[in-house]
Amino acid sequence: MWPDLTASAKADEAEKELSPAKREPARTPSAQAPVTLGAGVTRVEAAGFSGQSGVRVLDCFTGGKQVNFEKNNQSSWIDYTFDVPASGTFSIELKAATPNNDQVLNLSSGTNRLAMINVPNSTGLWGTTPATDIRLEKGTQTLRISAPFQRGVALRHLELKRKDERR
Repeated sequence: MWPDLTASAKADEAEKELSPAKREPARTPSAQAPVTLGAGVTRVEAAGFSGQSGVRVLDCFTGGKQVNFEKNNQSSWIDYTFDVPASGTFSIELKAATPNNDQVLNLSSGTNRLAMINVPNSTGLWGTTPATDIRLEKGTQTLRISAPFQRGVALRHLELKRKDERR
């Protein structure tokens, strides 16, 4: 089939055909209420953050949402607010994907750096990070997951599990 040579006579239509498709801006969830850490495993969806900067929330091919720390962005982070009923040691694991080696995410609470979480190369498929132990104090606190200069990591959810008895 030959192209429509009359298209140039229809300037509005011709420009519409040539202009790039407009992408709808990514929708981010509104700030979430604090999540209470229970005695068992507490799972929080990655898109259930209470604050963010430099990340994108995308539909996940397995359903739900995922949070992407874009490559080469030095100031990307997501915050999660937790209510910790009693001080203690918790294990944290992230469901993450990256096609790159040597990726890390930093975990902090306020100015207190809690851990550096290694994100193994999962060839872009969902995998689980090694469990990392952190100490959390009683009360409401915000945990920040930040990505230092890296080449792209996606998060699906995080899980925290109490390791010691309540005091």
